[in-house]
Amino acid sequence: MTRIRLPFLRGTAYGVRGAARITFFVACLMGALSPAGAQYRRDPSAVELGEIGSRHAAQIDSARFMRSWELLSRYPTREIGTPGNEAATDYIAATFDSVGMQHVTRQRVTVADARQEYAYAVLPLEDGAFDTIPLRCYAPNFAHTNTIPPGGLKGHLVYSRTGEAREYNGHEMEGSVLLAEMTVEERWRLASTLGSKAAIFIESPKITISAQFYTSVNFPRFWVNRQDGDSLRAWAAAHPNTEITIHAKQPWRLLTGYSVTGFLPGSDPVLSREVVVITAPFDAGSNVPGLAPGAEAAFSSAAQLELARIFAKERPPRSLYFAALNGQRSGVMEGGRVFVQALKQSYPGALRQNLERLRADLRLISDRKLSGRLPAHRERALALERRLGDVVGNELATAQRYWDDLQNARAEYLKGGAVAEKRTGGALYYARRVRVGAMEEAAERFKPAFRRALDACEPLIADYGRLLEDFVRELENDRARLKPIVDADEGKIRTSVAGRLAAARMTDISKALQKFTRMSPDDHTTRLERLRSDLALIEPILGRYPALLIDLSLTSNSNDIGLFHKGYFYNQQPDLELQRDYGPLGKRFMGYATNLVVVNDLNGLWSRSDEQIRALILAKIAEISAKAETYRKVAGIALSDTEVNYSYDWYQRFVNATAWAWGLVLAGVCGWFAYRRRRADETSIMPAWWQIAGIVAGLGLTGYALIAGMDWKNTEKIHHGIDQLIWNHTDLLINAEQIPREEKTKIRLAAERHKRYVEMVEAPEFFAENIINAVPATLNKLRQDSLIISQQLVMFQKIAPWRTIPPARLTQGQLDTLNQFIGFLGLQGDRRFVDGVAGTPGKAWWNFLPAARYFTSEIASLAGIPAIALSTTGDIAPELSSLRDTFARVNIPGSLTQMKTLTAITGQALQDPLLPDDMVMGDYFATSSGLVLYDDRQASVTADQPVDSAVVIADRGGYRFTTITNRRGAFEFVGLPLDGRAAARSADPQWLHAYKTSPDSGNVRFAIDLGSKQYAFVPSVSQLSQDWTVVVFPCASVSVTDVLDPRYFQFLARGDIYEARTDSKPWHYFSHVAMGDNTFFVEEGTRVKIIFAQGLLGVRMMLTGTPDSIQIPEHRQGLGFKVEREALLTHTAYQAARDMWQLNEGRLVTLVRHGIIDAETRAVHDSSAYRLALAKKALDEKRYDTYLTEARTALALESRVLPDVLGIANGALKGVLFYMALLLPFAFFVERLIIGSTDVKKQAIWFFAIFILMFVLIQQVHPAFDITLAPPMVLLAFTVFALSLFVVSIIIGKFTAQMKQIKKEQQGYLSADVGRVSAMFAAFLLGVSNMRKRKVRTTLTCLTLILLTFTVLSFTSVQELLRVNKVRLSSQKPTYSGVLIRDRFWNFWPRETLTSIRNEFGRENIVVGRGWREALIQGATSNLFTLSAPNGKSYTLSGFVGMEPQEDEVTGIFRKTGVAGRWFQPGDFRVLVIPQTAADALGITREQVTGDEDTAPQIIMDGVRYGVIGIVDDELLRQLKDIDGEELTSVNWALVETKRQDRISQVVQAKKAPTAGERDSFIHLVPAQCMFMPLNLLPGGLVSVAIKTPDSSTALGLVNRVIPKWALEMYVGQNEGTFLYSAIGLTTLGGLKDVLIPILIAALIVLNTMLGAVFERTREIGIFSSVGLAPSHIAMLFMAEAVVYAVLGAIAGYLLGQTVGQVIYKTGLLGGVTLNYSSLSAIVSTLIVMITVILSTIYPAKKASEISVPDIARTWKLPEPNGDEWFFALPFTLMDEELEGVNAFLAHFFESHRDESASDFYIDRVDFWADSGRFMLETMVWLAPYDLGVSELVTLISSPVPNEKGLFGMSLLVTRESGDVPSWNRVNRRFVNYLRKQFLIWRTLTPAERDMFNERGRAMYSVNGERAISQKTT
Repeated sequence: MTRIRLPFLRGTAYGVRGAARITFFVACLMGALSPAGAQYRRDPSAVELGEIGSRHAAQIDSARFMRSWELLSRYPTREIGTPGNEAATDYIAATFDSVGMQHVTRQRVTVADARQEYAYAVLPLEDGAFDTIPLRCYAPNFAHTNTIPPGGLKGHLVYSRTGEAREYNGHEMEGSVLLAEMTVEERWRLASTLGSKAAIFIESPKITISAQFYTSVNFPRFWVNRQDGDSLRAWAAAHPNTEITIHAKQPWRLLTGYSVTGFLPGSDPVLSREVVVITAPFDAGSNVPGLAPGAEAAFSSAAQLELARIFAKERPPRSLYFAALNGQRSGVMEGGRVFVQALKQSYPGALRQNLERLRADLRLISDRKLSGRLPAHRERALALERRLGDVVGNELATAQRYWDDLQNARAEYLKGGAVAEKRTGGALYYARRVRVGAMEEAAERFKPAFRRALDACEPLIADYGRLLEDFVRELENDRARLKPIVDADEGKIRTSVAGRLAAARMTDISKALQKFTRMSPDDHTTRLERLRSDLALIEPILGRYPALLIDLSLTSNSNDIGLFHKGYFYNQQPDLELQRDYGPLGKRFMGYATNLVVVNDLNGLWSRSDEQIRALILAKIAEISAKAETYRKVAGIALSDTEVNYSYDWYQRFVNATAWAWGLVLAGVCGWFAYRRRRADETSIMPAWWQIAGIVAGLGLTGYALIAGMDWKNTEKIHHGIDQLIWNHTDLLINAEQIPREEKTKIRLAAERHKRYVEMVEAPEFFAENIINAVPATLNKLRQDSLIISQQLVMFQKIAPWRTIPPARLTQGQLDTLNQFIGFLGLQGDRRFVDGVAGTPGKAWWNFLPAARYFTSEIASLAGIPAIALSTTGDIAPELSSLRDTFARVNIPGSLTQMKTLTAITGQALQDPLLPDDMVMGDYFATSSGLVLYDDRQASVTADQPVDSAVVIADRGGYRFTTITNRRGAFEFVGLPLDGRAAARSADPQWLHAYKTSPDSGNVRFAIDLGSKQYAFVPSVSQLSQDWTVVVFPCASVSVTDVLDPRYFQFLARGDIYEARTDSKPWHYFSHVAMGDNTFFVEEGTRVKIIFAQGLLGVRMMLTGTPDSIQIPEHRQGLGFKVEREALLTHTAYQAARDMWQLNEGRLVTLVRHGIIDAETRAVHDSSAYRLALAKKALDEKRYDTYLTEARTALALESRVLPDVLGIANGALKGVLFYMALLLPFAFFVERLIIGSTDVKKQAIWFFAIFILMFVLIQQVHPAFDITLAPPMVLLAFTVFALSLFVVSIIIGKFTAQMKQIKKEQQGYLSADVGRVSAMFAAFLLGVSNMRKRKVRTTLTCLTLILLTFTVLSFTSVQELLRVNKVRLSSQKPTYSGVLIRDRFWNFWPRETLTSIRNEFGRENIVVGRGWREALIQGATSNLFTLSAPNGKSYTLSGFVGMEPQEDEVTGIFRKTGVAGRWFQPGDFRVLVIPQTAADALGITREQVTGDEDTAPQIIMDGVRYGVIGIVDDELLRQLKDIDGEELTSVNWALVETKRQDRISQVVQAKKAPTAGERDSFIHLVPAQCMFMPLNLLPGGLVSVAIKTPDSSTALGLVNRVIPKWALEMYVGQNEGTFLYSAIGLTTLGGLKDVLIPILIAALIVLNTMLGAVFERTREIGIFSSVGLAPSHIAMLFMAEAVVYAVLGAIAGYLLGQTVGQVIYKTGLLGGVTLNYSSLSAIVSTLIVMITVILSTIYPAKKASEISVPDIARTWKLPEPNGDEWFFALPFTLMDEELEGVNAFLAHFFESHRDESASDFYIDRVDFWADSGRFMLETMVWLAPYDLGVSELVTLISSPVPNEKGLFGMSLLVTRESGDVPSWNRVNRRFVNYLRKQFLIWRTLTPAERDMFNERGRAMYSVNGERAISQKTT
């Protein structure tokens, strides 16, 4: 079965075989016989559709359209809930009625917003009177509104034009009100940091309202018009420090408006059953509510009304449903979401869900626990529940059945397209014709059935309301009756049973009342009314199929529109899937645009007479002929046929002349000698060979010089010819298509300056080659064009008769010929339409939408409804949502052009029978409802108290939904995208916030609780319907601004809040971050500390609330800030620096008190204190620029000190842990050396006693125990760690032993290897015991090492330094003397960086910032910007560079490169400086560019007009470099990425990492691809800051001044070149050279001691070897002694040093001398001593191992076999008493390999016997791998060792039985190793195991109880 999914048919499946074919043929037959079907026997051609569209476009009444637009724009604002919005709604509804629409309906739309009730400023006057200035509130700061508490906000006015700190100098900022121009922009935050309490922004004639940035802090902001703003400014100047009072109220509220819908039925009986929905928004909004004329926003609505008028007059075949949507602005799209919900929801399902909620409420009432004493109410509830079941089973079930029939009918209708396979429109028409009636019939049955179900629910809800009211009243009466009983028991020690029962009943009743008071029948009634109104809304289209939704989103500053399948509201994902779904629609609509162009071109052609057309052809021929003639003259220079040597210069001329002269001399000299020889010896006929060679070489050299000289003459001729060509025919070459744009710029420069081209370019050969090739190539192209156009005269004779043929009757061949003819004449029109689905080469959909556009089609598409948006392209709409957005400022011509395209394309879509309408799309449109609750701790233990009037916000990147809870605390969001379907960025989660603000004060009283782990702050949207619970808590807020890291210049985006009392997270808290501002919500009265961190950099800023005077040391850690009401922390940088200084000071004092001193850290800390003092002084003197500089400097320094101090303290703690770890072996060694107890218990007691004693000693002398907060925890933690290791070792040992035992039992033989660890440990203990025997030597050696440790500790130190790294970049003189500051990888900085640097250095130096257009930083190759001129010319560029007016003073960018106009000046607005190439392409001449902003040539980009005030020379700009050697244009990130990948490949291939001196270089855009605009107008961040200083010494001083506090790279221009300065943190080990001699002496002492011990103990070593110790074990004896010496010397030396250091520090014996034994250097020094001792012992240990085994034994190797026999002695000797035991052990080993499954070998027998004092053990062995067939007879022979009584040697005899010799030789070596391993295993057996094998061996080799002399046994 084939399954078809539709957005309205969830999960329905239908078969399309068999019956579908019959249906298709019946449809075709009926359609053929029907007159209605006859009109669609032939599909309309493209030209016919184009004519239809053109006819519709011609019906546009421009005056009527403009009148509608003007009427909608005449109101001050059309925001929802305003009179202007209501008037616009009435006008649209009246228009829909007037054009004859059916079912004109209004849909209720509710939007949550904060609206101003009043706002004004009261100004006191001299005579005691007051003046009032009206204000406007800005939009809420997230949840904070601009409401002022009763009594008003008082403060004096401080005026600012730019927001720079120097403007505030001399003014009292604390408690002030900022009066600022719009140019202040985001810098108002600085005033808030300095103490301002509010801001008033004055209207600007240029900058829009939206220039102010969004924030999260509670900082009231207001807007005032220019006239009142000037009055305030004048009053502030006349009344300094006089307070004004601001009153304002801006509460949150639910605002209601209405969308308007209307229906136009189609004219065709079949296609009219398909509905095309056309939506458009008509409301407006702005950042200042009440100031939104919204002319641009009204364009879409006016266009919708005009379409309605046109299509009402001439009805299209398809039906139309118009929806004018309300509540669409500000990213809310409320009208679109509720409209789409009405379209897509299942009405019976929605009603069923509502009834289920009602059923749940009734079951709460009927619960016996509550209604047990109210049986009547319970019975009423049960009766209502039964009635509800009847409604569900009868009325609702019937409606559901008819609804399913309707969906099935729609599916059957659409199935006609599948049957016809969409071959033709006529076939589709016939297939669907028979299915029309089913949809109508099903819809007519469903509507009354569903209304009956709704009617049946109304009495149910009414009875439920009465029941609920009675039940609540009875519960309250019951509680009142129980209260006296409970009160009677109150205070009694023993309560009565009745009292306890009454109290429990009262508790249950109270909880129930909390639930029931939240229940209301109004909620159910509201849902029913919504369903009823939604049904009435879609009633006209209920029996039709919604084929497509078209959303209009138009603005006027462009001529083009486009089709888009997505926008910025949801930015639906995955993009490839959406492109696949919407691709056919995009192609079809592009075809409509092409059809329109073809029709217009034909009309334009035939509007000319035959004579005019012939004249056009002749003019074209003449134009091309004139160009060709000029080219022929230029081509007279035969440049391309000459061999050119372009590298010829004066040096080559000198070489040629020299070669020519030396050639003549050489030939002459050799000829003269030949002549002399001929004269001297007349018998000699030929000259000598060398004379001949010299003559030939000389003549050859002379000839070469002559040829080269001729070539030089040709080169000079070519150079001269090209120069003449450039100078005389500049325009011709510039117009040549084959010459690249960059080289055309060089041609122009050479012509203007009359310079030779070789002086203008770096590679003249390539330059000349391009020109040489361009001339004939262009000439050839012109000839071809001339020939082709001359043929048009003949072609015109052919097509002239077609004038009388209607376009619709033309054949496709005729159309192609006409299009070609029109194209050659240049008469073709522009296609003002783009396909945003497929895009264009190099551009994706977002490139056509420079500003974020939100489309209703996104919502419909999310719901599974096919939907597109027709939107204006290339228009940023700068005036949108601003006071300047008036009808007088709209672009009328552009809007009319768009309107014509829109009408023509829409008209074709409504006529086209092949319009794609069967897209299969999923439903991702989710509805989420929930409750906002809080935890009333007195009433309940859980959060169950509802919060009414709470603002709930759901946002994710593009969208932000806002609603307000009802009295039950309930809220609902419709149109949420499912997870993974929509995201502005793929990582954006769904955020959920909830707040409640005070309507009187505007303060946030409840906020979402992050401390509650029960509920999610980031909820999942995984289902189409789900419930959320949001927990809030009563709170107050504290806000922090100016959180810029002054060291790295990045916003500290993540702040953590801690309760000051416990230094832990508060129990209830929430934080919100926006644009570098942080607002924290905690319970009121809580004291908090705030810490900001930055990734791997760690803590960067701390606000701890340190008091002004420190009474006790603990106060240095801060008392916190008490959060009361809405606090705004001011002077952030100063406060943070001060708090961090106090914290670091306390820690440093503690460290110094214990002898831990770091001079470098102390110096930086003292410098910070000095800066804080300067900042305090500047603040007192109101020098705010200096104050901010010093405060931020202090903060930067303290942010350096903080990790250093923590590192020092942690280093001390790590040191004590290190020495405690050494105490374990120290205690063990001391016990072994001094006590040497043999009892294990005593050994343990002594071990722990020594460990505790040494721990107490370390605790007394080591400061780490005083630094740490809990000293016993150090011991406890270490003890736990040590015991853990001990337990783990026991477990591992036990496990190993058990595994050995299991292996032994399973395999039957002992396979354990020699335990290396145990053997080493035994050798270690043996070495320690040997030390004890030599007490004097051990004591002296230990003393030596103790003194060495003390010496090294005293003279070495680990220091962390900040070193300035200086790298020369260039030896050339820089562009200017100064400093360039930028990120190494060109990362963005916040704009506040420029303010901070300007405050620091702006008084004596010139400071300028640079910025780039942010889109380019993303690295996308398709971010292109198109500029358009009024003359129709356009130019595409890749980037914008923002610069300041003073840039010309720094780099001389315009003085050195400008060719016309001027550079930027303060106050410039929307002006550009463009390169010459762009000016030429746009047709802008130098004479037009005078620098006057009013008369500047205008160009348009993204719908914004800019004036060109200057032109710069491309080549000169390219040659202009900054200090760092890079160009001033932006980086070409696409090429940089390619270069970076190439660089990585080179590094990988070379297997060599780049060196430290290499600097990353970047490829910049060529000047022709960049333009310049004022920095303050450029969106995006800052990329670099340039500082020009008076001289290079000042620049160097500047760098030295800031390098300790700024972690930035600085490029410094000095007289001798350019240098790169950066700070590098280094860790150095100081004083090491002073102790090298003592270390060397100690090493020699240890070496000498150990060597002496080795040679003294030679015999002892031999004994150890004979008893089985391996050479490695022997070496371990001496290494053990070295380790003991190292540990004892390290611990004792450290304790001695620490004790001496403490005595010196406390007694002051050596003033000024500090001995820091608690730092990292102590560990390093100790390790140096220990490593020295161990290294000094390696050589003696090696000698001891060599002595232990003779050379022949250590180098034993298998000998070669002798034929089939292999006999050799094994390197083992056996004692007489263990002889039989070893043989028995080996026999047991062989017996365990009888099984053939053995992996190594297997045997079949074992024989043993004694013969003449020798003991034999024989076995037959088969060796693996068994496929080799190797077998052998193995005999082990134990024979007495000569001259050694009691010793036996072992020999092995192997006899080959089978297998080839090479294989036998190879596999035997492994077998012999197995045997050798068994001897080693024998030595590891326990005595009991040895005794067992000895008994078994004696039994094997005995006869009658006596050892056998000659006996063989098997």
